[in-house]
Amino acid sequence: MALNDELKAYFQTAASDPTDAEQIATEKANEMAEILEKYFSGNLPIGAIIAWHKSFANTPALSDNFVECNGQVLDDEESPYHTQTIPNLNGDARFLRGGETSGVEQADAFQGHWHNTLTGASGGGTGARLNRVASSNTSNTNSAVRQPTNDGVNGEPRIADETRPVNMSMVWIMRVK
Repeated sequence: MALNDELKAYFQTAASDPTDAEQIATEKANEMAEILEKYFSGNLPIGAIIAWHKSFANTPALSDNFVECNGQVLDDEESPYHTQTIPNLNGDARFLRGGETSGVEQADAFQGHWHNTLTGASGGGTGARLNRVASSNTSNTNSAVRQPTNDGVNGEPRIADETRPVNMSMVWIMRVK
């Protein structure tokens, strides 16, 4: 039966018996959730990983077709992933990234680069940029780059124990059957 036909039947049944509106509303809400789950999860292939806003108010529990990506060994004989370890995307706080193959994990990295340092003002300007190059020569007197400071334009620097973009945490879930 097509989604349109199932929803039509759902609404016709919901409107036909007003005797116990609260009980009917609850039953019909559960039926609609099952209908939508069947159609929408059916469009996600088994193995699909999606973000889930678990902590958002009124978010329903996961259906049996999904598990959180917490590194657990799956114990579900109905799943093709039975006894396999689900990726630990939530515990490791991993971002997902596209690629030609899936499952390749990478450690964090920071691309090699140099910083320019400002020297005193020259010619009435705001300062001259001076490239300082590190050297293995012990007589090198180059100064080190220290804590970031407010430039007077962009606000206080945000400092943390990691480098990250603006973000919101979500719980990664995987369709397992």
